Amino acid sequence: AQVGSYLPASTIEEGFVDFVPDADLTPALRAGTIDPQNPYRFSLPSTWRKNRVANILSGNYCQPRCDEPTTEVLFTDSKEGRAVVIIAPVDKLGRRGKVTDVASVGTLDSIISAVGSYITGDTIEPDENVVKKEEKTIDGKLYYTYELDTPFAINGTHGLASVTLQGEVLVLFAISASDSQWDKAEGKLKTMVSSFRA
Repeated sequence: AQVGSYLPASTIEEGFVDFVPDADLTPALRAGTIDPQNPYRFSLPSTWRKNRVANILSGNYCQPRCDEPTTEVLFTDSKEGRAVVIIAPVDKLGRRGKVTDVASVGTLDSIISAVGSYITGDTIEPDENVVKKEEKTIDGKLYYTYELDTPFAINGTHGLASVTLQGEVLVLFAISASDSQWDKAEGKLKTMVSSFRA
């Protein structure tokens, strides 16, 4: 079913709804890897659909101690694109010791090098594929945001992402689109990525 049939209307843009996961929706929320009282959230067009995440990708068998990144939620619209929330343990990104924000894990360049393949479904060349990158502080929390041009990527030729730290994991909101999806929905996709909080 389209998310507009069961999610509340968003205040950020007409035709959008707000998604906040229930405390028991995913293995990471149930295990406390992601704070179930303060989880990630974002807005998306009401015509999108929530897709099932395969057990192997969800971390169902390894939370709260997964060694690899896991997929939290997946939403798609065949005409507009694909959006996914992925969490990645910071110690598996080569970071040891206390982490306080995304900058304590890495730079804009090192983070996109580490997580870019989760956006594209393929390899990424930061010098060639990153169109735009910036740091944003929202409600006192630091986010890295990216726009990618990846003409040969599995997930689509265009990518948007927002990354932040929650506890001991990076939380990545990644959007991908083909050329035709991007032409139709670029503005909507950018609204989605800018709405992400974790």
